[in-house]
Amino acid sequence: MGCTGSGKTTFINCVANAGLEVGYGPQSCTSNIQTASIRLGHANITLIDTPGFDHTELPQAEILKLIATFLRKTYSGGKKLTGVIFFHRIFENRMQAGISLQTFRLFHKLCGDDAMKNVTIVTTMWDTVAPQTGEDRLRELQENYFKPACDGGACIARHHNTPESAVRILSALLRLPSKALRIQDELHEGKTIPQTDAGYEFDQQLQQKCTQQQCGVNKLKKELAEPEQSPETSARVDGSSRRGPEEGDEATGRHRQEDVERLRDDLQTLRQKLQKTEAERDKLQRDLSQRHSSHLQNILKHMMNINAQSSESPLREVVSLVALCILCCCSTTSLASLAAGWSTD
Repeated sequence: MGCTGSGKTTFINCVANAGLEVGYGPQSCTSNIQTASIRLGHANITLIDTPGFDHTELPQAEILKLIATFLRKTYSGGKKLTGVIFFHRIFENRMQAGISLQTFRLFHKLCGDDAMKNVTIVTTMWDTVAPQTGEDRLRELQENYFKPACDGGACIARHHNTPESAVRILSALLRLPSKALRIQDELHEGKTIPQTDAGYEFDQQLQQKCTQQQCGVNKLKKELAEPEQSPETSARVDGSSRRGPEEGDEATGRHRQEDVERLRDDLQTLRQKLQKTEAERDKLQRDLSQRHSSHLQNILKHMMNINAQSSESPLREVVSLVALCILCCCSTTSLASLAAGWSTD
């Protein structure tokens, strides 16, 4: 697991000569669960390649559902994972509050604290940084971002894009006993994906993104409403006023015209950025509303099943509790969606 472009598929191809498709640009390549088999010593190993949670085309919710469904099936089939590898590019120097940190937090919740002993954090792309820079960033990762996982038993290893390097990493994991991940135990207990620790973490991240996008929209609207008060515009006006009379009226007029044209271009760019930010915000809000609606539908179905199976619980008490849940948890939009989903059932 890991972010898009962190070297997950490359690692599998390197050690297993699998020929899985690798993306080299900013666009995600892996869109489904991919597997490759190798024999290492006396062990037959299945390597599982997953899409990054920051996939450029698939929503994060779909990625989480894809991985969770796969893990549930393998658990139901009696198979547990011997190890989980999280890939991180060593050249990243601004992990805090970024997609890498969010992805790792989601990964940690998905695995759970008990499975951290079976986790190896693999740093990649060491050939893209100076040795000392790489060492400094590795130390920062160990002492800050990855410290909770390391304290729980996770190891950090370096992959130098060679088969020997990959074999060493896998061999260390093969010495460990197999372990179920937290999300596998939760799904086996009957929880839905949104009810799991990973699902809750995803909802928190989604709400945070929604808030950030709304702040971005408000800021852009303010800048569009008062373009003449922006620092950039004031700087241009001041710059024009400082030109001396030696430039002549023609030069002054030309510079002012250029300033006006640049200002128009900036305003157009700002409007386009606002439209894009509003679209992203609306999409996040729709995703959040759909997840809440789906979660509440599952609660209602579960309560109705309990009521149908129990002859002792009065129906009016269940209905009152359901109504209370709806009043406390539903927005107008999610209530409409909930009612539509309930009526079809």
